[in-house]
Amino acid sequence: GPVTMSAIAAVDTALWDILGKRTGMPVWKLVGGFRDRVPAYASWTLWRHMTNGQLESETADIVRQGFKGMKLRLGGGRSLREDMERAKLVRDTAGPDAALMVDALWGLTATEGVRMARGLGAFLGWLLSTGPWLGLPCRSRSPSCCCVHARNGGWSIRSGDGSPSAG
Repeated sequence: GPVTMSAIAAVDTALWDILGKRTGMPVWKLVGGFRDRVPAYASWTLWRHMTNGQLESETADIVRQGFKGMKLRLGGGRSLREDMERAKLVRDTAGPDAALMVDALWGLTATEGVRMARGLGAFLGWLLSTGPWLGLPCRSRSPSCCCVHARNGGWSIRSGDGSPSAG
C-alpha cells in the first residue's frame, strides 16, 4: 500500500545519497543525469479549496517567481463548468506559454474524468515533451479507470501516487 511504498522510497533515496557521498558524486549523475538544470513546475499551491481570487493571486506569484509550469487541482465537488472557469482563470493569469497540468486528487468517476479532460483541452499546456496530463482522476485504484481515459481523450493519465481505497 501507500505506506509501504513511501517507506521503500525513503530507503531507496537514502541508499542513493550514501552512494553519492561515498563516491563524491551528486545523485543526479549517479542515475545517469547529464544536465545541471532541469525545468520545474510549481506544485505546492493552486488547491481546489482556494477561492478564485486566491487562485489568481497565487498564479501571478508563481509566474513572478519564474516558473514555466504549474499544477492546478480540480474536481471533488465543484461542477465541471466551475472547474473550467477556474482553469481558464489560471490559464489567463499565467499566460499562453505556461504549462498547466491538472490533478483531480481522486475526485472523479471515470466518466467525469473523461468530461473534464475534454473540457480542459483548450487550457492546458505542455511541460517538456509530456503533453497535457490529468493526474489521479479516479476514486478507484482500478486500472480500468485509466484505460477509459486513454480510450476517450488520448491524455496522459498520471496515477500511482498511492491512491486511497475505493468507496
